[in-house]
Amino acid sequence: MSGFDKTRPDSLVSEVEAAEILDVTKFCLRSWRTKKIGVPYVRVGRLCRYRVSDLQQFLDAHRVEPGGERVSSK
Repeated sequence: MSGFDKTRPDSLVSEVEAAEILDVTKFCLRSWRTKKIGVPYVRVGRLCRYRVSDLQQFLDAHRVEPGGERVSSK
C-alpha cells in the first residue's frame, strides 16, 4: 500500500505484525480476542488489524519497573 507508515500511531498492522511487536504468537492474540482481553482490534472483513497506538498503550500499561512494581498509566 502506497504511503503506509507503521510508525504513525493511527496506522493498522496485521495480526502477525502485532504479534511480533508484542513478542507473542498470533495464537495468543486469537486467544485474547476469544476471551475478550488483551489489545483492542479492528475487524476488516474476516481480518483483524491492530492500531499501532493501541499496541503501544498495551505495552505501556504492562511495564514493570526494576524494583518489581508495575507502572500503570491509568
